[in-house]
Amino acid sequence: MSGKLQYLAVAGLALVLTGGLFDGTALSQKKGGSKKKAGPTEKMFEVQNISQQAADCGEPQAPCATVNIRVPSLVSGTNENARDAINGTINRLLGAGGNSGKGPQTPEVLAYEFLSEYERNRAEDPTYRTKWTMEKNFSIVRNDGKVLSMSFSDRRYTGGDGTTEVLTFANFRLEDGSSLKLTDLFVEGYDLKLVPLGEQKFRTLKRIKPGKSFSESGYTFDGDRFQLTDNFSITPTGLRFHWNRNEIASGPNGVTDIVFDWKSITELLKPEGMALLGIVPKPMTTKP
Repeated sequence: MSGKLQYLAVAGLALVLTGGLFDGTALSQKKGGSKKKAGPTEKMFEVQNISQQAADCGEPQAPCATVNIRVPSLVSGTNENARDAINGTINRLLGAGGNSGKGPQTPEVLAYEFLSEYERNRAEDPTYRTKWTMEKNFSIVRNDGKVLSMSFSDRRYTGGDGTTEVLTFANFRLEDGSSLKLTDLFVEGYDLKLVPLGEQKFRTLKRIKPGKSFSESGYTFDGDRFQLTDNFSITPTGLRFHWNRNEIASGPNGVTDIVFDWKSITELLKPEGMALLGIVPKPMTTKP
């Protein structure tokens, strides 16, 4: 190999998330991995930073590959069974994307595979000078004591047609750690109204005229009929659906977001969904 895989740092960071919301992209870091007891309204994550590199990244023009992964673990704020369920999903999402064909791998194994592949390319072609990068990160979209919504990004560059980024959401009921589905929030048959509303938003966003097919416009939906994706986040202000590149269209135009504010879809929420989201139903009014 043209260079050794270099281990830079693996640091455990204890982070207390206080109050309703916490953005994981702006972390307050505490060295040493110490843990602070969480109060009744606190949610605590322990975050591990993994940074590794291959070849010599010290020189500005030198070829090298870098890996940076931030791995959160929920350590407080709910019961042990719920924490285990949530952390299992987190590990699965952060461990996705390996080339071994063995399914999800640990972040450490993913880093090793990525850097090893780079070194193999360099060994086969000593003139190869493309820099490779892999970044896996997370952020908290919503954390209000009942609902935890997280986003996970996987950003990579290995040359070719540019940087690829995949954004995946996960939503949990903090009480038991179960994954929240749309059927947990909405009344039966909600899709009969939500899907047409989503299609209107999509056509407006992509400037597709009514009556024009999606395939004619460069988008691929099963049966050429608009469908909402299963990749959604439960935000404080509404519901966000996200399509990654190459899911419904190639290139940057395939990256798409549709957002419904809660006010516009409150009538589709069932009472349990409203209670979970902290939405107070409008009082019934009677005509005189």
